[in-house]
Amino acid sequence: MLNGFPLRFFHSNRGIRQGDPLSPYIFVLDMKYWSISKDIALASGRNTSIKRGPHNYVTHLFFVDDMLIFVKANKSSLKEIGSMLANLGALDLQ
Repeated sequence: MLNGFPLRFFHSNRGIRQGDPLSPYIFVLDMKYWSISKDIALASGRNTSIKRGPHNYVTHLFFVDDMLIFVKANKSSLKEIGSMLANLGALDLQ
């Protein structure tokens, strides 16, 4: 929020580099967006994931600075992952 109005994104002249104190926060925000998007895609049937039980799915795992994505190996799932990654890239700082 800036002056009471939500910002869609902000621009940086130098960009964000490794070691920047803002980097972990941006990573957390990006991964939260990814997690919500992946859950919505799974619930709407646009994406399939690996089933471990009747109601137990593994969609993704996050580590310190890594992400593992689990999907079935079919074209529709891979296209959906590609579009989600493109949307995530559009959110990153330029």
